[in-house]
Order: sequence, then C-alpha cells, then structure tokens
Amino acid sequence: MLYLTGPLWVVELVPPKGRSILAGIIGLFGVVGYILAAYVGVGFFYYKGSGSAQWRAPLALGCFPPVFFLAICPWLPESPRWLLAQDRNDEAWDIVRTLHTSTDDPLHDYATAEFYQMTKQHELEANVSSSWVEVFRRPSYRKRAAIVFMLPIILYSTGNLVITTYAASIVAGIGYNPGQSLNLLAGTYLAAIVGNLISLTYVDKVPRNIIMSIGTIVCSIVLSIETALVAVFLGTTNTDSLAAAAAFLFLFLFTFNLFIEGPSYYYASEVFPTHLLHSQPPVARDCSHGL
Repeated sequence: MLYLTGPLWVVELVPPKGRSILAGIIGLFGVVGYILAAYVGVGFFYYKGSGSAQWRAPLALGCFPPVFFLAICPWLPESPRWLLAQDRNDEAWDIVRTLHTSTDDPLHDYATAEFYQMTKQHELEANVSSSWVEVFRRPSYRKRAAIVFMLPIILYSTGNLVITTYAASIVAGIGYNPGQSLNLLAGTYLAAIVGNLISLTYVDKVPRNIIMSIGTIVCSIVLSIETALVAVFLGTTNTDSLAAAAAFLFLFLFTFNLFIEGPSYYYASEVFPTHLLHSQPPVARDCSHGL
C-alpha cells in the first residue's frame, strides 16, 4: 500500500518546480533502507553470542522504521488536491500556506497563486470523468496508459532486481567467503546511493526520455560484460577477472540508480493527466511487481 500511495502523495504535495527531485528522493531513501539492512546483516553475521539473537535481532530492528512512521503519521500533511476533491478547501489552503511559508513572502503571494491554480484545476476536472473506464476510452489516454504500463517492464528488465536479489550468490560463486560477500553486497548499495545523489543534480536539466534511454543502454552494456565475466571465469583461479566481475556489480547498481531509479517514480505521474493520477500508480507498480 505504501509503495503505491507514497509516490502519488509526494507528487501531489510538492510544488512543480522541485517535483522530480523530491520524488527522486523516494528512491534515494529506498537505497538508504537497503544499506541499513545490509550492514545490520553484516554486523550480526559477526555476532558470536549464544542463542538466536543472530537472526532475531535483525528482525526486531526491522520493526523500528514502521513504528516510527506510524508515530509521525498524525503530523504528515494531507494532499491539498485530495482535500479539494473532498470540498475541504480551508484545510487545503492551510496546508498550501504552511508549505510555502517564507520570510521573503510574508503575504503568501506564491501560496495564494498556487492555491488559485489548484482550485481552478479542480473545478475543471470536476466536470470530467475520472473513472478507470476513461483511461481506456480515449485514444490519448490509452497511449499514456501503454507508456506507464511498458515503462517499468523496460526499466526493470535491465536486470537490477536479479542483481539485487542474487548479488550475494553471485559474489559467493566468484569465490568470496560469506563475510566478504555480505560486505561487498553492502558496498554495492553504497555505490548505488552515490548514483542517486548525482542524479538529483541533473534530473531537471536533461529530458526524461534521454535519461532513461542512456541508462537502459549503459545498464545493458555493463550487465553483458558482467555476464561474460561470470560465464568465462567463474570457477577459475583468474583473480583479476573475478575481481572485475565483482567490480561490475558495483558499476551496474551505480549506473541504474544514476539514470533509471529516479524516473521510475515520477515520470509516470508526469505523463498522466491530473484527474486520472490515481490510476497510474497501480498500473506502473503492478507491472514492476509482475516482473
């Protein structure tokens, strides 16, 4: 549920100017979660205490993030667009004004202008059907739905899920022991987060289709080289080639997060019209889960 509603909530809440950057931060903190989980695993791998703490403690630590999220939920702002759709205009205005509060704009001129646009947009969309049927009725909407449907299939067919899921097995097969494998796996996530951070610096300066096209091509090249190295040198004593195979795991996740991770969260939201925005997260995420 959070996987579907989180990106939609961010897109509806943030101002258009910083939408892609703030939506890209979702992927950034997703990698932060991977890093924390990986290094918790590394730490408890070396834990030598008795009993079952080696596997119980990581599971217990995994309870803290959702508990923290539940604790702060009452203070999270609701989407102003959703409040407008429920005729709760005063609450929507309070949130917009609070989000744009600045000492440089004491009269809230920017917030007033944005809220006016949101109100007029809602009035326009109130007379337009927002049902799922509308997505398939109009040719232009069908085209957008096809783009959203194919986007995760194309992006996640680059192999990132396979690399993420089986990286430990791949590294172990290359010849590293379990402790080294866990450390290398955690290191790949550090490389990934560097890619995320760099992507935030150019995401609004380069066209989305160019970013994703470059990412798909580069990921395909890196994955092809990784596959060749594993196929030829796995089980041999050629340490240089095996080390290169491990290095290309780092390079792949860095490349994927540099070009592809961010657009996978916000591009679909930018393609769909506002009144059908609720339809795109299930379409896009169901496709990625189906992979």
